[in-house]
Amino acid sequence: MDDPERYHHAEILKSDMENFFVEYKAKIRLRADGKDSLLDVGCAGGNITVDVIRSTLLPETFSRVVGVDINKAMIDYANEHFRLPNVSFDVLNIGSDITDFATVHQCFDHITCTLCLHLVPDQERALKNIFNLLEPNGDCLLYILVDCFVFDTYGKMHKKWSKYMDDADDFISPYYRRVNPEHFLKNYLRTAGFARYEVQMRKETLIFDDIETFKESYRSVIPFLHRMPSVEAEEFVNEFVDLSLEATMEKNVLNNGVKIKLPYTIMTAFAEK
Repeated sequence: MDDPERYHHAEILKSDMENFFVEYKAKIRLRADGKDSLLDVGCAGGNITVDVIRSTLLPETFSRVVGVDINKAMIDYANEHFRLPNVSFDVLNIGSDITDFATVHQCFDHITCTLCLHLVPDQERALKNIFNLLEPNGDCLLYILVDCFVFDTYGKMHKKWSKYMDDADDFISPYYRRVNPEHFLKNYLRTAGFARYEVQMRKETLIFDDIETFKESYRSVIPFLHRMPSVEAEEFVNEFVDLSLEATMEKNVLNNGVKIKLPYTIMTAFAEK
């Protein structure tokens, strides 16, 4: 998550997010004048914001799209590679004070947030901030990671890595191992002030054609590697891959190859102000 170029090319879950936005496109209420505005929370390097969200959800006459992320390196990369007329990127922690950001950017007709909220400790504040950044009658689409083989793997890594992983819990979803995660999200949405909302749990599977592809894809999202010397980082990745596959892999021989299937659980939500 600290290497924008590698993260961009990994594009983990991109196709699943595309399907999500296509599915919910009919639910969002576009403006009669076609001048819709959209805030994408957790935009990372900007490619999903531009290539998927903008092109799928908005009319060509949209007024503005703003992508935000807590990681300045990601925002710098997004502004360099994906800034367009009416499309810009800015640094924002959605789980903190948004006063300055709101003063500059005002409110939006639509807000999207994909694979970001599970990294925010204060869910109640984050969802209240999203509510406050919406125009009256605005709507938001949320795509939240609930459960993933990665979370279990972190706990199985050798103790020698603990000096690099003392904050590992910060990268595990607050909905992980909850008996009824939908209940918690619905309560946060209701408390934030949303008038109408729907929440769904989705069991999904990541599929890789070979181990090297899996390794390179997850090298881009493991949050501890930038803290390590390169030799140790490579050793960490190899151990991470071995433990992940040991616990979850299903092998199917296809054309003399191996399909790697890795499960994860997503919670999606559509909410209207």
